[in-house]
Amino acid sequence: MVWWIASGSPARIEQSLADLALRLIPAWADSASTEARAAWAMMWLQWHPRWLLVFGNVEDPADLRPYIGTADGYVIATSRRSTGWPTSAVTLALDVLDPAEASKLLCRYAFGGNPPAPRQMQEAQALAADLGQLPLALEQAGAYLAQNPAIGIDRYRRRLIGELDKAPDGIDPERTIARIWSQTVGTLSKRDHLTVSVLYTLAWLAPDDIPVELMAPVADDSDDLHEGLGILGVYCMVSLTRNTVSVHRLVQAVIWNQLPPDGTASADRPGRPGRLEA
Repeated sequence: MVWWIASGSPARIEQSLADLALRLIPAWADSASTEARAAWAMMWLQWHPRWLLVFGNVEDPADLRPYIGTADGYVIATSRRSTGWPTSAVTLALDVLDPAEASKLLCRYAFGGNPPAPRQMQEAQALAADLGQLPLALEQAGAYLAQNPAIGIDRYRRRLIGELDKAPDGIDPERTIARIWSQTVGTLSKRDHLTVSVLYTLAWLAPDDIPVELMAPVADDSDDLHEGLGILGVYCMVSLTRNTVSVHRLVQAVIWNQLPPDGTASADRPGRPGRLEA
């Protein structure tokens, strides 16, 4: 048994464990409380060996103390935190991709299953280097190129270089994503302003597993909302399931920095959402 646990807070961890109980014993869990389902899931883990829990995006390592070393299973945690982990935990720092793998990843998104020409591979290597071999940046850049094949890698790269000085201050990954984000949102704004409004609204919600129904006030028509989410998914700006949408925290941070302090909007930059902000 392998189970992914959203770990941004203790409440999210409890909800993910409750969802595990719902998957394992739906007849009972469907009418049980979240607390009861989470407790049952922990008991199930005690009774059964050979399972793996993946705690994603851990904000506070202390939140994992009740789950570390539980029975005969395994735990993996991903986090931006490099300190505060228990001494019993083995930590591994993850770097960006190496240049060769970064170029391959970019080409896979940009060209699908078609092998790139030698010149395209050289251009992809240069673009991957400009993007710092960041997987999220490579994914989004490749998705943009796949949707806009007439632009080409070299032309897209020149556009990004032109955006370098316009990117907001911040850590290097944030500046890199800001450059890509600016190009993608500029293209989307010309095609569908609602899609951009949806993305800005998502920036002000918890990033993981946002119920699609919560986004209903953003659009007058549910079909338009789903179409906008689909476009964002194609551009790798969000991740979609049938009923939920998730957005990367780094994308959210870039959007926050793009808005002025008062949250005012312009024709191509919606302001902070009102009805959903609470």
